[in-house]
Amino acid sequence: MNKNLKIFLIISCMASLLLYTNNASFANEKQPEETTQTTTPSDNKTPETKEHKKSKFSFFGKKLKTREDKNYDYTTPFPEYEGEENEETPEGTQENTQPSSIDTTGNTPIKANTAITDITEEEPEPTDPGVDIDMISDYLDYYPEEEKMVAKGNASVKIRGQDTTLKADLITFYKATQIIVAEKNVRIIKNQMEMKGDYVKVDLSEESALIDRPVTNIAALKIDAKDAIVHTDKIDAFKGVATTNEKLNLVLVANSFNQFGDAKQEMINDVMSEENIDKKTNYRIKTKQIIVKPDEYRNKITMKNADIYIGKRKIATIPSVDITTDKEMSEVETMLPEIGQNRQTGMYIGPSGLVSLPFGSTLKLSPVFAFNTTDFGGGGLIRYKSETNKTLLGYTSVKDLFIVEGQQDLFIPELKLQYTANNYANDWFMGDRLPKYSAEAIFQKSMILDDLDLRFTQRYAAGYVADATRGIENDNSWGTFRAKAQGEIMKNRPIFNWKDLITFNYRAQYDISQYATGETYAIVRTGPDMRLKYKRFKFFLMYLLSGIGGETPMWFDQYYYGRNNLSGMVEYKVNKYLSVGYYASANLSKDNWDGRLMAENRLYAKFGPPDFKISFGYDTVRSRTLMDVSMLVGSENSKIDFEKLTVLDPQKLEKPKEKPKFWDRWKKDKKTVKTKKQTTENNNL
Repeated sequence: MNKNLKIFLIISCMASLLLYTNNASFANEKQPEETTQTTTPSDNKTPETKEHKKSKFSFFGKKLKTREDKNYDYTTPFPEYEGEENEETPEGTQENTQPSSIDTTGNTPIKANTAITDITEEEPEPTDPGVDIDMISDYLDYYPEEEKMVAKGNASVKIRGQDTTLKADLITFYKATQIIVAEKNVRIIKNQMEMKGDYVKVDLSEESALIDRPVTNIAALKIDAKDAIVHTDKIDAFKGVATTNEKLNLVLVANSFNQFGDAKQEMINDVMSEENIDKKTNYRIKTKQIIVKPDEYRNKITMKNADIYIGKRKIATIPSVDITTDKEMSEVETMLPEIGQNRQTGMYIGPSGLVSLPFGSTLKLSPVFAFNTTDFGGGGLIRYKSETNKTLLGYTSVKDLFIVEGQQDLFIPELKLQYTANNYANDWFMGDRLPKYSAEAIFQKSMILDDLDLRFTQRYAAGYVADATRGIENDNSWGTFRAKAQGEIMKNRPIFNWKDLITFNYRAQYDISQYATGETYAIVRTGPDMRLKYKRFKFFLMYLLSGIGGETPMWFDQYYYGRNNLSGMVEYKVNKYLSVGYYASANLSKDNWDGRLMAENRLYAKFGPPDFKISFGYDTVRSRTLMDVSMLVGSENSKIDFEKLTVLDPQKLEKPKEKPKFWDRWKKDKKTVKTKKQTTENNNL
């Protein structure tokens, strides 16, 4: 008896131990990855902490996959619950004290004591994939007859194959139409870029999403729009405001009939100076379209068909302008009246009208009244501007001369066609020259030699130039072909810099012209320069020693600045709204063709608020007035109203890489050439 009792006790212990082990293993297997703690109060009892699983379901093709039924077609009712409400816990699942409810309105009510749990790793391959999404939330409401699933509380949908995640307080998925609707605190994350909004509608069949009141950061802009559509390859936002969230340093320059030319850079530097930037801009920009295009080394932002307003008055129109972190200046057109003087027209004054043409181009029309000391008359100025061309036509009866000045972009950004008739042609550091006619193709490019800390700029020109033998007013002119090479090399950073108050630098320049008549004309010059800035004063001084060789057959092409040249500029800032200055270049040798000391002599003043300057000056050497308008776009917190904003290839929209240094690029190119040469030799063998 005792022996049988011992055997019975041993068997009982082993059975109990085995049962305990199985229960523990089953509990561990059923433990969910994400749990939420809930408390259910009861009468006269301390609340108990209960576990609630997050609900998760996945659609792949036309299948709803759960742990219990891997390939269950969700379009038919759940077999366990068909007919009426069933509160029994399905076999093989863990009972929850607070279940996820799956209810319908007007349909057969269903109540599940278990959340729809994590999908299995096995995924069938249907013949019609349809959609492929994962949906996770605290609670799910399932509506069989309407074929929709409603996720509430910390809802999240991951759309596979599109690298898109949608998060919101409430998300509804319509299986029949393959549409997802998200509401309240919506965030859509695509290709590591996040966009916030109040409402999102995602069409899985079209691979697009409609977002209501989107707010996001794109490139250097913060976007707040009425709505947006997210496609796989682009994002379109409509009717909103773009705010610059970093300093872009772009100055829009509007030129009058006579512009500052080589002194323009000083105007730009003044508008861009830190102490001149207000937190609030003094003008508004409205543009029809903004295009953001990613690039390896910079993100390009383009405004098309933009208007600039001061108050309610439109003062300027921009056909197209690029806003980038490495661009300092772009030209725009204004409706400011034309007023000025030069030798080719006499004094003139007149109103301006601006006509918008197709493809973002503009046409400015200015009828003018012209006069001089002995005569008066009328005339007009016409200026055409597009993204690739700008042309000025002018005429006054006082001088009876037709004036032409223009520039056409050619195949690459560095190549342009410059043409003039009876007007000054820009010749870089050689100043503004006055041929009778000219038409030249010009290539100009600058490069930074980082390892040598040098800036090298080269300019090549080739074309037809005509000279007036007895003054610009007569037609007794002759012309020939001219090829010209110019270059300048200088330290990229000052040789000496003391607290940014005083700096010293050094430069060398060359100018070589070859004519079809056989003559060659060359100028080489070099020398130091100094810049001084003290309180309200700015001062610039440069000395150049020149060597001249050969002969030029052109009267207008003779070197005018002399073998010993001293140039300088001084400017005084009266207050925030007014600055006055003087610029001069003296031929100390007086060896130019007319023996004059002053090769350049200009007085100027700048008016206006810090980010909007009107510069007005007078050139005594050429007897002409000068006027420019400079506007800063891209200071922090600048706002641009837009009708449409398009982001191309948002998946590539990352922080631009730093450009490789010149020496690294040279070594890489040399290595590439060597590799190609070795490959060719191996192929020949």
